Amino acid sequence: MNSAIVKWIFPFICGILLEGVVETQHESVPIIFCALCIAAFIVCLRFTYRHKWVRRLCMVLTIVVSATFGYCLALLESPLRSHYHYSHYIPSADMYEVMVDNMPTHTNKYIKATVKVNMAHLPEEWKTVNGKAILYFTIDSTSKTLQYGDVLLIKTKLRDINAPKNPYEFDYKKYLSRKKIYGNAYISNQYSIVEKSNRRDIKTIVYKLRQSMIDIVNSTSLTVQEKGIAEAMLLGWDENLDEDTQLKFSNAGISHLLCVSGLHLGIIATMTGWCLFFIGNLPKRRIIKGCIQIMVLWLFAGITGLAPSASRAATMFSLVVVGEMFLSRTNIYNNLATSALILLVADPYLVYDIGFQLSYFAVIGIASLQPALYNLFSFSNKNWIETYYNKNGTPSVIVYTFLTIWQWISNAARWLASKIWNFATVSIAAQLAVTPFILYYFNQFPIYFIVANVLIVPFAGIILATAILMLIFHNIGIIGQIFEYLFSKEITFIDWITTFTSKLPYASIEGIYIDELMFGLSIITILTLVLWVGRKWKYYLYTALLSLSVIVLYGSYIKISTSSQSKWTVYATSKGLAMEVMSGNESWFITDSALLADSKQAKYFTDNYRTRHCIYKTDNISLDDTLHNDIIYKNKLFVAFGNHRIGIITQSINNHNSQKLHLSHIIVTHNAEVSISELCNNFDFDTLIITSDNYHRKAKRWIDECKALGIPYHYTAQDGAYIGKQ
Repeated sequence: MNSAIVKWIFPFICGILLEGVVETQHESVPIIFCALCIAAFIVCLRFTYRHKWVRRLCMVLTIVVSATFGYCLALLESPLRSHYHYSHYIPSADMYEVMVDNMPTHTNKYIKATVKVNMAHLPEEWKTVNGKAILYFTIDSTSKTLQYGDVLLIKTKLRDINAPKNPYEFDYKKYLSRKKIYGNAYISNQYSIVEKSNRRDIKTIVYKLRQSMIDIVNSTSLTVQEKGIAEAMLLGWDENLDEDTQLKFSNAGISHLLCVSGLHLGIIATMTGWCLFFIGNLPKRRIIKGCIQIMVLWLFAGITGLAPSASRAATMFSLVVVGEMFLSRTNIYNNLATSALILLVADPYLVYDIGFQLSYFAVIGIASLQPALYNLFSFSNKNWIETYYNKNGTPSVIVYTFLTIWQWISNAARWLASKIWNFATVSIAAQLAVTPFILYYFNQFPIYFIVANVLIVPFAGIILATAILMLIFHNIGIIGQIFEYLFSKEITFIDWITTFTSKLPYASIEGIYIDELMFGLSIITILTLVLWVGRKWKYYLYTALLSLSVIVLYGSYIKISTSSQSKWTVYATSKGLAMEVMSGNESWFITDSALLADSKQAKYFTDNYRTRHCIYKTDNISLDDTLHNDIIYKNKLFVAFGNHRIGIITQSINNHNSQKLHLSHIIVTHNAEVSISELCNNFDFDTLIITSDNYHRKAKRWIDECKALGIPYHYTAQDGAYIGKQ
């Protein structure tokens, strides 16, 4: 790992990440600083071999220049720094001219398309703007025909994407901002197609080719599940994958098969090389062969939409092919660093992409850790005939025949064991390297990933080849049907393995807590462990062990501190009331029966929050239920715990109480027909909580009344979830 590019890439990435943390209003300052560092670096190069301190200074300047360059690149790439970005005109613009910038995706509810905003209509003029947005179209005969390159006039306002209102809820706004998308709109009939696509660029050709392949897959006799898997494996198109299939692949630890990654591109490069065997190995013919391989790689990556994993793999394998063209040995770390540098220079925001992170760390793990894991066991063949001869002399014919047969069986068994162990160590190395990311982003870990990977990954090339041949021969009668049948049986085999694995006890451990500090320390542990394996410098191992020890101690501290926690939350959701009371590592979730039935919706805004607070047990309670235990007392619309007495108002109230009931909080939900003065006449309360399911106009009237009466209030639709301490 002595490549100069490897030494440059880490500070370069740190510089990009630094831009997301440290903001500056003056772009010229870091650019000038970067230029000065480069000038100082050039000057130092003249004296590098004369003075030891100059060499050290040169090394420091290398790190500073690389980090500053990454910072400046990310700074200049930020769309919001452009004065022409459409987001600056969102309050006043009422119409936009946009161009569809990708293949629209179809769901049961709407059609989603990413668009480039070209023009914004202000009150007095049209303004040339730039930037990307997401549009959600209602499904009709016009929206179904939308394709890449169509120019539309949308007669509605774009709006900023809302930040999450609940603690630790998935930040969709930040996620889209990493993709340079800052606005969205829901459109029914407020648009018209100004110009149908007549573009002839590479992107148009690739998208049309992709759509034609999707049409071919849909025209086959495969089941809906098999079609979805075929589209995901071949084209990186996962829109037709059902949730059950995705969950089974995730629990089995083979989700990488459902996206075009290094595995797929490696198979494509190998298959292309085999198909071009007739070209020969002469110098000029190697160049022709390599160019064809690179073209096929990028065509395949382009069809998938140039996903980060596909782009990384295509770039890396292209570098490998270039090395083979000139018979030069390639360094895996050099290829990784070079491909990362190329992709990040083209788009610095790729560093935030989960697929980008997973793909690179998986390859780093395989390249560095797998050889050490594989060498833990020896699979060298033993010569049984020679051993017998040394101990007992010349064997008889019968013994010799038996030993020969046993030698063949032994060699075959050792060969099979070595291959199984090889696949197992590849899977273990990759999984170890990406474990921090899986725990941080998904809070779960697949236990039996080795089983599924050893059984399925070795046949991935056969499955992918069958799918490609199925597309090629789909119109050739019996041949196409044969490949359809084979592919169907292969998918049945995969489905059986994933179903079997996902149903094993504790197939996936969920609810694993890891915060930003633990995530950063985990990355340090992995990288220093990789460096120790490569260089055998003991201080790398000490650093890895120290980081791991801090993770364990910090995790233990969090577990102890959360065991005595006591808090309650009213979530911000338009689906009704959602309230949770936490005590130690247990919670009680109080909500409407409709939201209880929609577990997916409830998990969206509660799962991460519970995981961050180490909640291991949750009791779901309907709003109409009654509950009484040592922690919480609930009788219909009255809840009491700790020092809190909470009343829930869902409809009008009767003004017949002779004595006011004292409450710490009142929650108004379900668009209750009530005024604040009525509440004050019946209750003596400290704070009013207005849930997000109430009409905005009615909520605003309540807020105005609270302001007039000096009553503290909290409106979850504006202020986010209400979090109280017991």
